[in-house]
Amino acid sequence: MSVTSYPGGPSPSPSPALKPRSKGRTFFGIAIIVCAVLGLLLTLAFGWSIFFDRATTYNRAYEPVAWRNEPADKIFPDELSAYDGTSSATDRKQQMSWVRAGIAQDTSCASGLDGKALQTASAHDCKAVLRATYVDALNSQVATVALVVLGDTAQDEYGSTPNGPLADAISESGDGRDGTLHAPKVAYSVRAYGVKGTPAANWTDSRRNASAAKVSGDNYVIAVTAGATDGRLAARLPAPWNSYGVQAPNVKDRSTYTEAAKGLTESEIMGSIYDKDDE
Repeated sequence: MSVTSYPGGPSPSPSPALKPRSKGRTFFGIAIIVCAVLGLLLTLAFGWSIFFDRATTYNRAYEPVAWRNEPADKIFPDELSAYDGTSSATDRKQQMSWVRAGIAQDTSCASGLDGKALQTASAHDCKAVLRATYVDALNSQVATVALVVLGDTAQDEYGSTPNGPLADAISESGDGRDGTLHAPKVAYSVRAYGVKGTPAANWTDSRRNASAAKVSGDNYVIAVTAGATDGRLAARLPAPWNSYGVQAPNVKDRSTYTEAAKGLTESEIMGSIYDKDDE
């Protein structure tokens, strides 16, 4: 660009050339940006690690009191996926879907258990029995799922806590069999909780067909009793159609309901609280 001069006036000075930015200042600016980005990433990573650790790490101290602090719909989800009678422990493709009909308000041990189960639980400082009733996807079966909370967690000489024998007693007698396969002796254990306005409206203790239970943690037992929504009761089936064979001619076949109850004990009841790696 040329510079124009006017007569009688001073000649304008040309504009000074811009000085190039020094390499040191450029490097310093880049370094500040990199440090800021790294600091932000480290902060986010640290925060995420804390959140993830709190969300997934098993906390042994929290487990005994989790039942008091977790929301009811987290202990008993809206829907459960349980094994059906044909599923193996490693194959979850065949599952039965159960929908929650309602959650019982009374959490006392006497309202949730009966018979020998109540006696055994009471002898080991039963704190509460939380219950929810579920109906299967076909509205044909109904089940009350219970979370039994024991305060006594003292181990015996074999390292077993009291919730183990309680779960074993419920499971062994809940299918209507004894050791000889002849006595129709049943200990349903979990009291049915009926829910008005649902397919479980008429669900009562007299309609229970089978029970099952499983130890969960040190002081919990997941126990389930199951039956039919229309009130049908288990009946004797002649061989070869019954599940117990010709050696059990007088035993009522409860296998359908037993498998349903067992499947629900394997569902995600309280799963997010204690089914984590102890790290």
